[in-house]
Order: sequence, then structure tokens, then C-alpha cells
Amino acid sequence: MSRATVVYIIMLLACAAGVWLILRAGNRLKPPPDLNGTWEISRIQKLGSDEPPALGNEMTIEQSGRFVHIRFASGLKLDLKASVRDSSEANGSVTIDLSNGQWNLRVRPDASELALLIDRPTRAAFTARPRENDKRSLTPNPSRSAARHAS
Repeated sequence: MSRATVVYIIMLLACAAGVWLILRAGNRLKPPPDLNGTWEISRIQKLGSDEPPALGNEMTIEQSGRFVHIRFASGLKLDLKASVRDSSEANGSVTIDLSNGQWNLRVRPDASELALLIDRPTRAAFTARPRENDKRSLTPNPSRSAARHAS
């Protein structure tokens, strides 16, 4: 066996081991819930002494993996980064923390709505439902989510 053949076999084995390690590590990763769409805002509740920001009655969320862009009807635009925390509850619910250094939002997707809490720069809570023509279930289901993105 020539030296080139040995080097080729070693490189082939190293590449195969690298792919195996990447697939094994990636198997544990879970994608964040899909928040894309237009949402109707309701029940804005002031929680602190500061006045909550004017949000309007609608928000549009555009999401690419961990990066989330929210546009409120009032004109407020936020570019945020998401981190997902699994709940210890049996129903498999998650909490999504969105932040950019200035703004902190906490999102809890439910079966038919989002519960949002603004922590910073002011404190306010509100709910959002998918717009009438955008009804869908927010229950985490990776196979349905993958099918929706593939189409």
C-alpha cells in the first residue's frame, strides 16, 4: 500500500468521524417554535410605574432561526435574538427569551396565542393571537414545522 493511499484512507476516516460527531451533537438541538406571521395584540397590561410603549393593535414577526424581527403597528421595530428554555411541565411548553441589550421580551406560546412580557425598558404584558386569516396551532411539533417550511 502506497503512502498516498494511507493518507487518503486516514483523511476519509477523519471526515467520516467529523460528520458523525456533528450529527450526534446536532441531534440534541431543538429548533425554536415558529413565530412568523401577523399577530393581533390585545389586553395590554401595565406592570410598572413607567407607561408601556405604544404598540398598536398588530405586530408582524419575521424569524430566521434565533434571530427575530418584530414590527409593531405603532412603528416600533425590534431586532432581537431568541433563546429557548424548556419548561419542566409535562405538556412540553417552552419559554422564549428575546433580547437585544436594550429590550427584553419573554414569550410563552400556547395552543392558540402568545403571552408576551416586556421586562425592559418598561414592564408590560399582553397577548397576541394569529390574525384571522393566519389561524394555526402553536403546539410544538417538529415534523409539522419541518413540513411547513419545506413547502
